[in-house]
Amino acid sequence: MRDVYTRPLIQAFALQLVLVFLYDYCCLDLGEHRQACCYSSVVFWLGTVLILVRRPRKPTRGDLAFIRWGLLPIVLFGSELFVAVWKFKRLI
Repeated sequence: MRDVYTRPLIQAFALQLVLVFLYDYCCLDLGEHRQACCYSSVVFWLGTVLILVRRPRKPTRGDLAFIRWGLLPIVLFGSELFVAVWKFKRLI
């Protein structure tokens, strides 16, 4: 029997690769958005690990939806938030 988490984790990982590629090669800002994308991705993967630890056998539909599609909004909004905070603190 295949694990119920396998397909959502593979989809999230594939989306991760696409997002890092896009942020790395399409944003001409000396890597600021790529770095923010990586930090936002860490936040997503920590949430995913929390779900895997709390419900290893029977995930809810919301858990699987978060793993499958949660990376996209977290990276899109999180990376912009990271960059905005860095600019506000004059770090970039």
